Amino acid sequence: VSNRKPFVAAVPAFQASFNNLKEARQNRALAQRQVHGPNSFKQQVMAWYQALSLDALPPTFRDQMPKLVASLGSGPWMSGHRFGDSQLDVLAIWLGQTLASRSWKSNVFLDFYMYSAFTENPGNQCFLHSKKRCGDCLWTCKQKWFPPGSFYLPKKGFMSGDQSKPCVMWSEFACSQHGLETMFWNFGFKPADRLWTMLEKVLEAHKDENQRSVFDRLFDEVTWELQQKLDPWAKQI
Repeated sequence: VSNRKPFVAAVPAFQASFNNLKEARQNRALAQRQVHGPNSFKQQVMAWYQALSLDALPPTFRDQMPKLVASLGSGPWMSGHRFGDSQLDVLAIWLGQTLASRSWKSNVFLDFYMYSAFTENPGNQCFLHSKKRCGDCLWTCKQKWFPPGSFYLPKKGFMSGDQSKPCVMWSEFACSQHGLETMFWNFGFKPADRLWTMLEKVLEAHKDENQRSVFDRLFDEVTWELQQKLDPWAKQI
């Protein structure tokens, strides 16, 4: 990192342990979707907020950051070597940055970078795409050759015995019907508390289920709310 590009390291609060790391790499571990406790979604949002909010920084940094920083960038955060759910990861960053941006009093944009084969948890970012694009992304990752030492992954995280293949192999079934673009269409340019409230409602209602993705559960909830508004009889059922 050059001295001309200020760097901020935001440490996620997520530190769950998994009995089945392969399941976690497919965004299918219940431990990834906690509503309460230190690994809850709320704690991830607040961790990002506290790292990027100027109000949480010492006065010297608080004054200098707006002068030096024009934009922010992030890739996998809690879904890298901590193996959190990549969908919850990007939503936590989105909400955390929305809250933190108020303290900057200027337009500081956040760029989120998606990778088919990130050095930590390769292929997991593919699950941010909708179904077809997710499948294409997983295929792209699977076709790559990785030299030894080019990625971080514990042995129990490999999907097969071939440790030259670190991607989330044979996981197309875990792809969502709806991707990040659907989340943006439904929650972008709307109050942040709409997404946050609905997400925690979904996580609580399905805390013992892991067969459907967070994005798909959110879309179901949006659809259900819309049906309630459009169908006056539905409220009486």
